[in-house]
Amino acid sequence: MAEDEKMSEEEVQELIQKHPHLEKYLKTLEDKTSQLPHRIEDVGSQIMKLSANKEKVDRAVEQLDELQEIMRDVEDRVERMQKAREWLAKTETRLEEINTQAKEQVKLLGSLLKEGKKDGRDNQGAPGMGAREVVTRLAHQGWSVDEIARATKLSKGEVELILEIIPRK
Repeated sequence: MAEDEKMSEEEVQELIQKHPHLEKYLKTLEDKTSQLPHRIEDVGSQIMKLSANKEKVDRAVEQLDELQEIMRDVEDRVERMQKAREWLAKTETRLEEINTQAKEQVKLLGSLLKEGKKDGRDNQGAPGMGAREVVTRLAHQGWSVDEIARATKLSKGEVELILEIIPRK
């Protein structure tokens, strides 16, 4: 059997002499195979490190999921706050309009009271021009005949008459 091995070696030597590039190739293969145990050991240690950090990675992923849920909640709240701000702005505008109308009405009623004191008419004769103007303004603001009569202390008939006589704008 030893002879078979020598023949095999001789044959290998003969092949190497015939093909010099095979020797380089075999040398490269030998170098790479000698490095394999070290590389396998390195890969094994990296796998160990990764498995040791797996719990940390899993916890980080859970925290990212929680953070994503919190961000969705914050976005929903911001959207609701924006809607509330819009509603508040509209309400503020409406309140300003109502305040302006109330000021105009107070001004009209004040002028009516002043005129009533000046005239001292005590329900005798036709209402003055100021009273007619007040009745017209109140009617344009949407007041009913009863409301105008109570506010101006004129009879319903007088208010209706003023509204019929004065041309509509």
